[in-house]
Amino acid sequence: MSKINLGLERVELLMEKLRHPERRVKTIHVAGTNGKGSTTAYLREMLKEAGFITGTYTSPYWDTPAEQIAINGEHIRESELEKCLSEIAPAIKETETDLGSVVTEFERMTAAALYYFSTMKPVDIAIIETGMGGRRDATNVIVPLVSIITTVGMDHEAWLGDTIRVISREKAGVIKSGVPVFTAVQGEALDVIKEEARLKHTKVYEAGKAAKITIEERKKDETTFQYSSSYKDLKNLSTLMPGDHQVTNAALGIMAIDYMKQYYAMMVDDEAIRNGIKQAVMPGRLEKVSKNPVVLLDTAHNPQAIEALAKTIKARYQDTDFNVLFGVMKDKDYKQMLQMLRESFSEVLVTSFDDERAASIDQLQLNEITAVDDVRSWLEKNNQPLIITGSQKFIGQVRQYLT
Repeated sequence: MSKINLGLERVELLMEKLRHPERRVKTIHVAGTNGKGSTTAYLREMLKEAGFITGTYTSPYWDTPAEQIAINGEHIRESELEKCLSEIAPAIKETETDLGSVVTEFERMTAAALYYFSTMKPVDIAIIETGMGGRRDATNVIVPLVSIITTVGMDHEAWLGDTIRVISREKAGVIKSGVPVFTAVQGEALDVIKEEARLKHTKVYEAGKAAKITIEERKKDETTFQYSSSYKDLKNLSTLMPGDHQVTNAALGIMAIDYMKQYYAMMVDDEAIRNGIKQAVMPGRLEKVSKNPVVLLDTAHNPQAIEALAKTIKARYQDTDFNVLFGVMKDKDYKQMLQMLRESFSEVLVTSFDDERAASIDQLQLNEITAVDDVRSWLEKNNQPLIITGSQKFIGQVRQYLT
């Protein structure tokens, strides 16, 4: 089955053959380079707290593809996924025969999620994350209530383009006519999104402008903040996902909730917002897996995420001197990422992991950087504060034996 083959022709025909499940479920579309998973988690928890049966379709996954499809935070069982895939298999086969083109794994899972949420186990609303890009992403068959574009940065250049403007154009492709867009994007990327929104006759709501966000207190494991918009003022909100960027992600979720309450009568009260923000957690987002020594896991898989990681550690762990263990896919800008890590942390070590796309130790071992061949054995002997970061596949493999 093809791994990456962007475009909507196959999935649009597949939706037709499945009698358009994407039209039978209310959705929120979440796109962006970084922050999709956290924003989805905040939205899920707020909606769940308000009593809505909330589906989520996310990627990538830690251990099994079934994790990508969840209801109220509980991913479906393997047997449910198999049944779902079995029911849509004839439509997939017909699509491939008609077009003479193989349906990709991501297209298959996207169809499974929409079919599951609309037909097998209907939900009140589903939060759908893009996989890569937006315009040609399989999830772009939906017409959501609202669209969210979290951030735009340099990532997946081989498929999306090699400039911020080109990548932004791909991300902005999720914008639909009349569907409002909520974003934390800035600079040139924001100009592109606003231009696309004008063409689609819709509005863009910017975090920091449409809603004012004020951080009250930063702790190692918690941040309190204020949120103020034309719809509401909330003080002493608390998130357990560390980092100022997580406050922005939370604000994007609140902005979308506020809009849907005003225009779609989705009743999410302030208590549900407050409780949802507090309860939202994401594995691998500065996840503390050891207290002595402190060991943190963080899926910083591009330069923008490395920058956010460094800022968060500097602000919250002034008294801790961290080493870093880094593993990443070879198609990432690992040279820049390594340079940024070396400028921010005491010692940076590199390793590889079990994936055909993983960068090798030889590729990463630049300028006499120390290499770790056997990560598991090395970790058993480690007694220094440590951040393990890089691609999610790497973090997932390490996480299996640390947690």
